[in-house]
Amino acid sequence: ESPAPPPTVLSLASAPLCVRAAGWVRGLARASARHGIMDSPGTPTGKAEKQGNHKKNEPIRTSDWMAGAHVGGYSVTIDVRTPAEWEEDHVPGSINLPVLSHEQRHEVGLLHKASAFEGRKLGASLISRNIGDIVEREFMDKPREYKPLVYCWRGGQRSGSLATVLAAIGYRVSILEGGYKGYRATVGAALLNLPSTFEWRVLTGPTGSGKTKILIHFEAQEHQVLDLEGLANHRGSVLGSRKEGQPSQKLFESRVAAKLSAFDPSRPVWVEDEASLVGNLHVPPEVFDAMKTAVRYNVILPVDERVRWTLEEYAELTRQPEHLKALLSKLVKHQGHKVIGEWHATIDAGDYAGLVKSLLELHYDPANSRSIRERRAKYNPEVLDLPLSALDPATLNSEIPASIFALTPGGPRLPTREANAPSLPCEPDCRCGKCRRKAREA
Repeated sequence: ESPAPPPTVLSLASAPLCVRAAGWVRGLARASARHGIMDSPGTPTGKAEKQGNHKKNEPIRTSDWMAGAHVGGYSVTIDVRTPAEWEEDHVPGSINLPVLSHEQRHEVGLLHKASAFEGRKLGASLISRNIGDIVEREFMDKPREYKPLVYCWRGGQRSGSLATVLAAIGYRVSILEGGYKGYRATVGAALLNLPSTFEWRVLTGPTGSGKTKILIHFEAQEHQVLDLEGLANHRGSVLGSRKEGQPSQKLFESRVAAKLSAFDPSRPVWVEDEASLVGNLHVPPEVFDAMKTAVRYNVILPVDERVRWTLEEYAELTRQPEHLKALLSKLVKHQGHKVIGEWHATIDAGDYAGLVKSLLELHYDPANSRSIRERRAKYNPEVLDLPLSALDPATLNSEIPASIFALTPGGPRLPTREANAPSLPCEPDCRCGKCRRKAREA
């Protein structure tokens, strides 16, 4: 029996195939017939292609991926960059299977500067060993029908190397055209252009009124919700940090863009009233601008229910009294040492309901009221009250009118925006830190 013919080299320019050759290999040789890979676009060579079991597998365009072309089409999205690169930002839902570690990539880069040839040799050696580990660890139990989508920084050398091996095994694998760099450009375009295509609805109201819980309820009812606090992993206040920490700004933006890309412009998008910062992360400017003038639904909840919900939401802090004291001490410039000392004493006494009530009365409610007044003065949004007696699902279903989910006939009202509107004074009986200091000075 004569040996199989040697594979032929495919140029990168003419290879919209299941793989694009890694730069350091310079292309797959002509694929053998048993893999069903094509010599040129639309020209099948293998039996499987001729029988129609495999279709031509082109690198998918990043824009198509963001528009949802990947849904149902790929078994997994693989990011082959280093763990550090993946941690900073990645395609939502992707897994990290690095073909080079951070240290290995740095070593190859330094050698490549001195000699491109030597650098490529070292890169090929390290990548080959790492790919062997990846195949043994991740693909031994995967069937032939498993369809990976692979990407690296630019959709070239690192992703092409893994795709080459997976295609040789028999998987139909695609490379994300443009790699992470192209994907990131698409994220920027989505954040710039998509927010203005939606009609936004903003849930506003004082701290403890259950805005996040209401949004979760809305999402469970299949309404469109952009949960900025969830995506930022922060509850938006001095007590709002979570032990897992926040994602990077880039990853936060990727999460927001992915949500926006999945929304239907013919239905409203709900969001919680937020400042421009959620923890340490900036809300994308176009999203924040859309929120400023959107119709607002002001949640009105009894104080006792607000206290109960706040204790439920921040239950972990009641188990860490010293940590809670340290967080509250950050408010000393707003509340003064006397009030902070009283709050610490309340913690020592275990009266967390009393602590929450005092925090709402002295700090959160005045600050929230002032912020809402300033936004109303500057952007003049329409504000509608949403009174609720409780936050359990049955109450929300019965007390939230279905009319709030309908699009505004003729499109949303565009409020008059005053670019330099002055801040409004506090109410006569306001007890915010600023007003109490003025009263003491008087």
